[in-house]
Formats: sequence, C-alpha cells, structure tokens
Amino acid sequence: TLPDQIPANEFLTIEGQKLSTSRNWAVWVDEYLDVFPPDPLRYYLAANAPENKDADFAWKDFQQRNNSELADVLGNLVNRSLSFVENQFEAKVPEAGETSAAERALLAEIGTAAEKIGRSLDEFQMRRGVGELMDLARTGNRYFNDTAPWSTIKTDRARCASTLNATLQLELA
Repeated sequence: TLPDQIPANEFLTIEGQKLSTSRNWAVWVDEYLDVFPPDPLRYYLAANAPENKDADFAWKDFQQRNNSELADVLGNLVNRSLSFVENQFEAKVPEAGETSAAERALLAEIGTAAEKIGRSLDEFQMRRGVGELMDLARTGNRYFNDTAPWSTIKTDRARCASTLNATLQLELA
C-alpha cells in the first residue's frame, strides 16, 4: 500500500545555529536521556515542530515550556484532582450525579477538543494538537478553580463528586 500522505517539515536549528554533527552542535539523545526523561523532549519537539516555517530549539525555551506548560498547567491539574480524589474518595472515581451547566459545558468542550486534537494529529499538525491539549488543560484548571471542590466537599459531597468526575473525564480525553 502506497502512503497517501507524507509530512514534510522545515528546518530546526539549535540556539539559532544549524545542526552539525561534525561541529558537535546537536542534541545528542543518548546524552539527553542520561540526564532527563524522554517525555519532556517529546513534548517540546511536538510543541515547537518546524511545520510551516523554521523553528529553533533553545534550552531556555525548553525549560520554560516544561515548567510553565507541562508542570504548571497539565501537571498541576492532574496532581490536584487525583490527590483530591485519593484523599476524599478513597482513590476511586466518584460517581457523577446531576450535572450542572458548568459540567455540561466542560463535557461538551472535552468532546470538541478531542475531535480537534485527533484531526490535528491526523493532519500531522503536532503543534496545533499540542496547543489544543494545553488549552483543554487550562480549561480544566479554570473549571477546577471555579467549582472549588475543596469548599463543596464540606457542604455538598455529591456536587463535589460530580465536579471531580468531570475533571477526571477531561484528563482521560
């Protein structure tokens, strides 16, 4: 079977210079893996892929994206919600009760985002797909903050359970 799509990218430079193995100007994966896990590099390369124009790999930007996006946006959402479920619901996904307007909106956004992310990946638009994923995580953080499960656990456990159920659905999307 012949391929029906062949993605092609522009050039990736490192700190503004062309890659050059003869000048030892590259990110050597084996050396990188001695110090860091692979997923931050995968994320950064997907988020910074040279799809329609040249892109630059910069260690400062790598660090900033890992700290502000992976840790602060996605990691924060996952950690807060899973820790809350572990502490308040015996590490079991709480049952969704009657859904609020905010939950219905979040669940609709999850479906829309999943379609957008899937379409982006099908079209080899990794940057756009990663951007959609981070936008969804930001929405999840706003939802978590706005619904304040740390308060509703004290006054309405069922409402808190629905909030966390919706948040966990977002994380599985």
